[in-house]
Amino acid sequence: MTEYFQELFKASEIEWHEIIECNEPSISTEQNLELFKPISEEEVKDALFQMHPDKSPDPDGMTPTFYQKFWRIYYPRGSYRDAVLGTNPSFIWWSIWEAQDLVRKGVRRSVRSGSEIDIIKDPWLHSDEDMYVVSNHPSLGNKKVASLLKIGQRDWDAELINDMFVESDKELILGIPLSSSADKDLWQWTKELSCFYTVKSAYKFTPELKGRWWVDDNSSFWHQFWQLKVSPKAVFEANSKEKRGVAGMLCWALWKGRNDLVWNQNIFSIEEVVVLAKSNLDQWLSAQEKHASLFVDLLLPEDGGECWTKPQMGYAKINVDATLFVNDRQIGFSCVARDHDGYLIEAIASRRRGIVKPEMAEALGVKEALS
Repeated sequence: MTEYFQELFKASEIEWHEIIECNEPSISTEQNLELFKPISEEEVKDALFQMHPDKSPDPDGMTPTFYQKFWRIYYPRGSYRDAVLGTNPSFIWWSIWEAQDLVRKGVRRSVRSGSEIDIIKDPWLHSDEDMYVVSNHPSLGNKKVASLLKIGQRDWDAELINDMFVESDKELILGIPLSSSADKDLWQWTKELSCFYTVKSAYKFTPELKGRWWVDDNSSFWHQFWQLKVSPKAVFEANSKEKRGVAGMLCWALWKGRNDLVWNQNIFSIEEVVVLAKSNLDQWLSAQEKHASLFVDLLLPEDGGECWTKPQMGYAKINVDATLFVNDRQIGFSCVARDHDGYLIEAIASRRRGIVKPEMAEALGVKEALS
């Protein structure tokens, strides 16, 4: 009987590659590209105003009514960067608006089609010092970045750029990698690799703008600040890790108590604030220990450093690496492809003009390997 059921339920010998090849794709390449495009601000606005105002609230307790009302009041031109404080603003909007200047200094236009980016007025250069063009050629006024591309091609018009820009701008422009598809130009937050805004990166960026003492490279302030073993809601500095954790959660509990008083007229006693901070800290630390143990249990004594492994049968593995040649203002990358036996299929190495961050250089190498 055992052998009967083993034979019945064992894996079949059918070649699944043949089955997959018989399936005709139902989604075209163009549709796939459209589906994977980043969500635009216009799409968010359209979706928001299609919702019924009294639909179920988000986890923050806000219904669509809140967002629809505030969008109309504070985003009349559809952009947070251009929004004004307004008369008699709410506490929430005032808090959001206060970060506007910081956001303006930390965002950059990502060149896709280039049709929406003003050459002079918009920040679009890949530079930590100044993302705006400094060239003042009279022909650049009210022109879009798309006019700097070769007609019908996804490549910079080097001859045109050499004629119209100063040396520093030329190097930065020609070093900007271009997407293979002319999608809508996007905004990106330059202080995170993900290009999305985070409170943590904003905290680190703020003292850079204000020239505070804790930006000093020799200071361990920010390293200690963000290494605290507390919930991401709270951070603080104290004499030990344990005290810093308690102090950070106390600040969070005070902030929460203050908000409950302002918005809900709930009054917390000192004892209640302390209990709230300690209970949240204990729960969070306990959760972290349980989470970590799941991974620790999987490790074996013989586990060592990461090493190259062969891909599955019928697959190839491509390894990519990149480097920066700062003096030559160039980037270099190499790609090595090997089969399931570890034998070399192909290897390439190339250089490109321009200086970008190491992550971007490696991304260019991956793109080259996939093209």
